[in-house]
Amino acid sequence: MDKLIRAVMATVLALALVPAFAQTKPVSTDTMQILREKLKGDKKVVVALNMDLNEAEGKGFWPIYDEYQKDLEKINKRTADLLRRYAREYGAGDVKNDEGRQMIEELMDIEADELRRKRAIVAKLNKVLSGKKMARYMQIEQKIRAVVKYEIADAVPLVR
Repeated sequence: MDKLIRAVMATVLALALVPAFAQTKPVSTDTMQILREKLKGDKKVVVALNMDLNEAEGKGFWPIYDEYQKDLEKINKRTADLLRRYAREYGAGDVKNDEGRQMIEELMDIEADELRRKRAIVAKLNKVLSGKKMARYMQIEQKIRAVVKYEIADAVPLVR
């Protein structure tokens, strides 16, 4: 599972979050959307293969999963926007003190929002899954997010 998760999420990261630093030739919006949709499907397959849900659990779980993925898309968009902002500042040669402070505040707001959304989804999952299966799903999500965050950290240069 770990290798498949890493492969899927590294591709998500490369396509969605880091191009601001590395890409010299833009990818079309249509191509990006097609790739994002494919990756969402791949992630869902990874989750399905690892959850071992019975029919009743699946009926309760998948709508919550879909809702949480929409929440994560909002978090990912905010993160990508922040990375693009940082890339512009970094590309201009110098990140100003005030800009650095503002970007850190935005990053902390994003992280707080992600935690709020995670708490809300756990409360909903608790009603439809056993504690063991709820923990497994949250582990899968956490592993995926950790891979993405590692790849971001590796790709984004330090402020100069």
